[in-house]
This record gives sequence, C-alpha cells and structure tokens, in this order.
Amino acid sequence: MHASGINPDAITYPSLLPGCARTKQPAVAFELIGQMRGNGIRPNGVAYHALIDVCAKCGDFARAEATISRMLSEGIAPDPAALHALLVACAKCQQNERFLSILTRMV
Repeated sequence: MHASGINPDAITYPSLLPGCARTKQPAVAFELIGQMRGNGIRPNGVAYHALIDVCAKCGDFARAEATISRMLSEGIAPDPAALHALLVACAKCQQNERFLSILTRMV
C-alpha cells in the first residue's frame, strides 16, 4: 500500500483481517496489527473484533482469549460481536467449560 502512495489507517487495517480468516493466516493478521501499532495507530474495537474472528475461524482459542485480555488491559470493552467470536473459538476448540464461563458472564 505504501508503494502505491496509500497510507493505511484505522479503517484500512481491520478491513484486511477477514482475508486472513478466509485464508487461515492468523500470523499475517497479527503482523498487520503489529504494523498498525508500528505506524502509530492504536487498534480499536473493530480491529480487535476482526482479530478475534481470525483466531476463531483458525481454531486458535488461546490467541482469541489473549486478544480479549489485551483489549481489556487497553481499556477497550469487547462488544457483543467480539464476544461471539470468542465463543465461536471456544466451541471450535472444544473449550466447553470456558464457553459456559464466558456465556455466564455475558448474561
């Protein structure tokens, strides 16, 4: 993007993450978030939700849960869509007790 004269922003980065989910490339998604930070752009709830969705679709519950923790440590409350993505990751990875624990906290 930089070579084309396009400077990615807080909208551009998260819009790339669904492609990482479709192609099962969570490492690329985390690299993009790293680039986002490196360019002085703080990830927002939309970016974190997209990142959790990548983790969920790739069956990486540990990273999805760590991403929620990071959001909270940065003062960003996960929205219902981010929590849903976390529940999807739980279900996909057969984390039944964690699923129930998260679900109980949501209601």
